[in-house]
Amino acid sequence: MAILKRHPVLTVLAVVVALTAYGLPSGEAGLLVTSFGTDEVLQYDATTGAFINVFASGGGLDRPEGLVFGSSGNLFVSSAGTDNVLRYNGTTGAFIGVFATGGGLNAPTGLVFGPDGNLYVSSFATSNVLRYDGTTGAFLDVFASGGGLDSPLGLVFGPDGNLYVSSAVTDNVLRYDGTTGAFIDIFATGGGLDRPGGLVFGPDGNLYVSNIEPDNVLRYDGTTGAFLDIFASGGGLINPLGLVFGPDGNLYVTDFAKGQVLRYHGETGAFLGAFVPAGSGGLDNASGLVFGPDGNLYVAGRKAVLRYDGKTGAFIDAFVPESGGLKDAYGLVFGPDGDLYVTSAPLFFDPAADAVRRYDGNTGAFIEVFVPMGSGGLYLPLSLAFVPRPVTKQIDTLLVAVEKLRLPADIEKAFKNPLQNARAAIDAGSLLPARNQLGSFTDTVRANTGNLIPVPQANRLVIAANAIRDRLRCS
Repeated sequence: MAILKRHPVLTVLAVVVALTAYGLPSGEAGLLVTSFGTDEVLQYDATTGAFINVFASGGGLDRPEGLVFGSSGNLFVSSAGTDNVLRYNGTTGAFIGVFATGGGLNAPTGLVFGPDGNLYVSSFATSNVLRYDGTTGAFLDVFASGGGLDSPLGLVFGPDGNLYVSSAVTDNVLRYDGTTGAFIDIFATGGGLDRPGGLVFGPDGNLYVSNIEPDNVLRYDGTTGAFLDIFASGGGLINPLGLVFGPDGNLYVTDFAKGQVLRYHGETGAFLGAFVPAGSGGLDNASGLVFGPDGNLYVAGRKAVLRYDGKTGAFIDAFVPESGGLKDAYGLVFGPDGDLYVTSAPLFFDPAADAVRRYDGNTGAFIEVFVPMGSGGLYLPLSLAFVPRPVTKQIDTLLVAVEKLRLPADIEKAFKNPLQNARAAIDAGSLLPARNQLGSFTDTVRANTGNLIPVPQANRLVIAANAIRDRLRCS
């Protein structure tokens, strides 16, 4: 039975888990947590976990789900109950305004900033994608509709700049012109696609789609949309939730029902085996997964967060054992201090589990209930995110990382030049040139991967640079 039928909130969070696993920029100021049950976004001190304030409320916020920061530092929150997207000052939390509303928006599910800096929102109940000005929030148009779109869930801009939308009822992925919104084609269909949810373009440029009903992940040619294969299947995959490409370039998928993590070759799609076998270390109800700073794989289970060798999948330990009252672990994120922060999303609502817990990032030892039950009115915490640092500081961090590689002077200069150019372009307000410079940086890293730079370090640099590029799409 699909998770969508039993627990729709967890289906939405599956996309959040995938994003977290890619290593979104770490924060400095605070930890933000959506409190679905009290219609607020709460802020906690990133160091102590002390409740600071109700960071985002007002403006009619009702059933907040998604959180996304723009490159300006403002916070955008989807309000499912009021059919709009609200904007809050990313530093003070002050309500700025109803950022996106009108145009028939009803039950917003996905949000993404496009290459043009505008905000695109999938309207589940009206079966279209609406576009709003990325600076003012003014409704621009029904950007994408038609072509049989029915109950859109995931949406992503592809490498070609076009918009891809999963249509849950018609069982396909539709493509729309990224500039005009004109329907181009049914990009991906067939191959047994049934209730498509999350979408992600892999390192190979192909499109990967979580297939909710048949319990697999399908791959489609990223250029033509031709069905390539059932990329993730075998091993008895049931209820795929988390999807992440690991440092080795392979795809890792959590199997919620069987409590395992399956691995598939990142280029051929060949099933490589159960990277984490069913029940290994006591894994049950596998959901979120993330590769940690140490290169190992961390997986959220029903009562614990388990750690597995990032290369072999061998069980290392219950990194976070059943301690501190942890129940139904779901969201995972490594904080700027290197510690692991874990949210609970109980399948059967349990107020006692409504907390964010912190564990030592090196030993897994329980440190504290970072955000206590009911702190600030917290009820049913879902997604969590550390407030992002300014983009320029993230680039400075990359520059330091390059220096630590101790490359020959001329090679180091070739690495640092595009980063410095990107920083200068951002200071001048030229986001597109900055994105292009970051692209040049990743090309240079890839060209030297395995030669001058070990693969793990190279992958981290590429992931970090791509995360910055993605943020530069936002306002």
